[in-house]
Order: sequence, then structure tokens, then C-alpha cells
Amino acid sequence: MSGNSITLAGVLYDVHPLPFKQLRVLTPLFSQIGRSLGRGELTDEVLDTMGRIVTASMRKTPEEFGEIAMGMDELAEAFQKVAEVTGLAPKTGKPREDLSGEVMAGRGTGTTSTPTSLPAPVGPGSTSTTT
Repeated sequence: MSGNSITLAGVLYDVHPLPFKQLRVLTPLFSQIGRSLGRGELTDEVLDTMGRIVTASMRKTPEEFGEIAMGMDELAEAFQKVAEVTGLAPKTGKPREDLSGEVMAGRGTGTTSTPTSLPAPVGPGSTSTTT
């Protein structure tokens, strides 16, 4: 795969940045998908929305996109690539097999999260003090 392209069913397709009008409408959907996938919710609505976003970036009609045979890993990779092309996710440079896990975990889709904090130290030598 090169630059701004994706492979679906063995065919290489270009993906393009979205016009502002589409970007305004679709940007909140990236976050919704990230939150849903982060909770492990892969619903028809999530799949339809992912398809809608990828379709817009491919400059295909929904009917044309609907006829392309693809695996979930390919759809996840395509979605990640569109997020990169639109500037909603950093360019990963990761090999294909790593991308589906990244999207499925809800990363790179406009979601915000912070790592879990470690518990406060306790006992002798801790940084906590009591008075």
C-alpha cells in the first residue's frame, strides 16, 4: 500500500481528503465510532458509519462501495487511512496487520483518553506525608 491509498478485495483505491462541508458533518462521527469500538460495540450503525466515511474519501457512491467485497480488517485499515488523510489521526506508518487493532481499540479516531494513573505510594519511603 502506498501514500493515500487502500486495498480492498485486492484492488488499490485512492483515498482523498474530504471537502470542508463533508468534514464538518463526518468529524463527529469519527469520535462516535472511536467510543463505540473502545467499548467493544461493533453494531450495524458503526459499520454503516465507517463505510459512509470511507466511501466519501474514496469518492464512490454508497452503491459502488456496497458492492466491494472486503474483510473487517480491510475496512478497519481503510477507516484508519481516512482518519490519517483527513488529519484526524496521526500517520501511523504501521504495517497492515497492526492497523485493524488500532482502529478497533478506538485509537486514532478522534477520541481522547489518558492512561490509567498508578496508585498513590504508601508506607515508608513514599512521597506522601501526613501531619
